[in-house]
Amino acid sequence: MRCEHALSAFDTRHRFILGGSYELPVGKGKALNIENSVLDAVVGGWQASGSFTLQSGVPQTLSIGQDNASTGNQGSDRPNYTGIGNGYAAEQTPSRWYDPASYVKAAPGTFGNVGRNTLITPHFRALDFSIHKNFRMPWEGHSVQFRAEAFNILNHPSWGAPGGSILSNNFGVIGTTAIPMRQLQMGLKYSF
Repeated sequence: MRCEHALSAFDTRHRFILGGSYELPVGKGKALNIENSVLDAVVGGWQASGSFTLQSGVPQTLSIGQDNASTGNQGSDRPNYTGIGNGYAAEQTPSRWYDPASYVKAAPGTFGNVGRNTLITPHFRALDFSIHKNFRMPWEGHSVQFRAEAFNILNHPSWGAPGGSILSNNFGVIGTTAIPMRQLQMGLKYSF
């Protein structure tokens, strides 16, 4: 039972989010005043917004990928800790996040001594940005909004969870990202 006392699978130890929006000071009656109504309709009244997210990884449970204890639970039995290192690779890279030397298969018919959710996956960070403008229509209460958005604008990789089965060829190897690489989108919204 001692191996079951662990962090929750959704435990996120640290999370920081900063967001904001700013109306650009360009347009009729603003700091950079534009008297020409056509020019004002094109370059005036834009708003920019963004958000930055930084969070630590989440806990991950290791397995051996076999029913080693003969309980009928295929793939969920855990390994034994060898006492070598702390479980993480000395120099973590996507191709080697965990240290294979830290774990071995438990003896047949036994449960491993590695607890639930003992290792933490890579951290996550992303910067999103958008810019939009509302265009008033000639009819009362009608408007069109143009919006351009960039998700993960810096194209920074935020790695997914490494392979957690110690007998697998991809143990400790990260094969996915937590969020997609940079995505751009544009849209129009008609409100009435």
